[in-house]
Amino acid sequence: MKQKSVSMLLLAMSLVLLSGMSVASAQDVITYTGDAYESKCNVCLEATVLDDITEDPNSGLTVRFKIKPKGGNWGGSTVGTATTGPLGVATLCIGAKAPGEYRVRAIIVGSGGVRVTTDLNIYAARATGGGQIVQEEGAKRKNWYKISFGMGAYDLGGDGLKLDSCEVTFHNVSNNDIDKWKFVGDELTGMVFSPDGTGAELIISGELEDKKEDPQGAASITIRLQDLGEPAWLDNIRLILTGVESYDSSDSGDFPSDTANRTWTAAGNFQVEELDCP
Repeated sequence: MKQKSVSMLLLAMSLVLLSGMSVASAQDVITYTGDAYESKCNVCLEATVLDDITEDPNSGLTVRFKIKPKGGNWGGSTVGTATTGPLGVATLCIGAKAPGEYRVRAIIVGSGGVRVTTDLNIYAARATGGGQIVQEEGAKRKNWYKISFGMGAYDLGGDGLKLDSCEVTFHNVSNNDIDKWKFVGDELTGMVFSPDGTGAELIISGELEDKKEDPQGAASITIRLQDLGEPAWLDNIRLILTGVESYDSSDSGDFPSDTANRTWTAAGNFQVEELDCP
């Protein structure tokens, strides 16, 4: 009986391998490859499974996904499963979900517990992107007024506002004290959207750094954005710095504008989005 049982087990394993199906093992490594920020209208979870030694993708494996509010427990948190494709990627879209801070877990079924756990932020609104504003001042390019910027600001509903990043570099402006200085944001304290949904005003606190990246003191920046769709160069921005130093990209005359919101056309692209979905 024992010999027969062993033979049947070997036959079953051979049939699985011959059918082209993958077998999970402790040698597999799973990483979460989905976005850290997801729209509340349609949340998609993604994980990738690779062989730890060869780093080859492992297709045909079942991945179980769980999601829970940050600080909650994992009981009853399974939202479904997905199968890894040719690139080792398993994707599960679960539809709309309330905004907030969550934890996500992806587990390879049959692997003995190989898993990955990470943070996920589901947003109700966002203002993201980056680029630069340039005003030709004289014949020499080095004299042109220029500011570059990048930001990721999110409204997570009941879990409040969250700043993923914000950097504004004053490459050359009329306030010589902040030439080549950089503002680095650390907290999003306000975010308001225009009635038509194309504009947003962000208030971000942080610190100014000089060109050697030495701290120069606390500051706050107000960023007024207008997302006018495609092409991206239609987007507008105004930057107002207060704190240890003051500067206004509009009132300074560096980037004059006669538009109602006194913004300047940006060479770059950003997205202003206040979601309206079930």
